[in-house]
Amino acid sequence: MKTKLVPFDIEKAKNGAKVVTDNGEPVRINCYDRKTDTDYTIVGLVLRKKGDIYCEIPLIYNSIGLCIEDAEPRLFIEEEVKKRRMTHQELSWWLRDCPEEHREYSFCDDEGVRYFYAYRKDSADKEVEKECRIRRNGGEWEEPLIEN
Repeated sequence: MKTKLVPFDIEKAKNGAKVVTDNGEPVRINCYDRKTDTDYTIVGLVLRKKGDIYCEIPLIYNSIGLCIEDAEPRLFIEEEVKKRRMTHQELSWWLRDCPEEHREYSFCDDEGVRYFYAYRKDSADKEVEKECRIRRNGGEWEEPLIEN
């Protein structure tokens, strides 16, 4: 599963989203309403390796994920990257958009390899067939997936 870091969102965190620091350390939020005169109201327990053991370090953050201690990493939300199959139009764009790469496509039931892709207007927004595979620079064949 591929993940990506997105800016800290206190509502997502309260609703169970995975919270991490910008260097990937897991954070367990202890409370969101620390009593203080500042905006630093979030107490997070950062799981950090100290020598051969892991321990949780308590740190104080504000509502946008900045730590009260400047040298400490900020908070982010870690989200799963969702993928879908390319549409016919996206496949044709993918084949021509990067001239410095050798891009090609093929179908599992066909030994032909192609560099140009034509599609009908009425199928432009439909996903390409399951048998379709793509590759770059003669590498491994893969499914034509893109991030949502």
